[in-house]
Amino acid sequence: MVKVLKAQVVNLLILFKNFAKTQMIYQIWMKSLQKSNIKEMKCMQFLRKRTNIIVDTNLWISFLISRNFEKLDYLFTSRKVCLLFSERLFAEFLRVAGREKFRKYFSESVIDELSTKMKKVAKIVNTTSVQTQCRDPKDNFLLELAIDGKADYLITGDKDLLDLKTVNKTKIVKIEDFIKYF
Repeated sequence: MVKVLKAQVVNLLILFKNFAKTQMIYQIWMKSLQKSNIKEMKCMQFLRKRTNIIVDTNLWISFLISRNFEKLDYLFTSRKVCLLFSERLFAEFLRVAGREKFRKYFSESVIDELSTKMKKVAKIVNTTSVQTQCRDPKDNFLLELAIDGKADYLITGDKDLLDLKTVNKTKIVKIEDFIKYF
């Protein structure tokens, strides 16, 4: 089971490594857009600017447990998305992923390898703002990252964050809604 999990995480890491292969990926992305009902105007707006996103720890853990990296593929292969992280978000990811209950799904070495690759792809943001809007005070650091990193989207499954809907200009959405929009 660990070999299968490691192979799937290796596939995810290859995704990050192949992040620069934009020409082929762009063509695939455009074909998928043609099949959808997204208006041309939204497509052109999306193509002009990289979209700054934050992916909450709960989603990273879900991806690892489910071994379904399709949504991550979508996010990173277009090169139109810039992944934002802070040291605090990395620390939270490592702390949560290191919990004993997750050991049956992935090993520490897999997490170390993944976090190294994530740091290579992500833009690290130093946060200086202080936010207290969230019902769960432990999630305020994500709002700070959203503001200081000028995030377009905070993607999460956390109800306390989703109930806020926005912070400054950052939309707080589920991953399914983010993917539907794009």
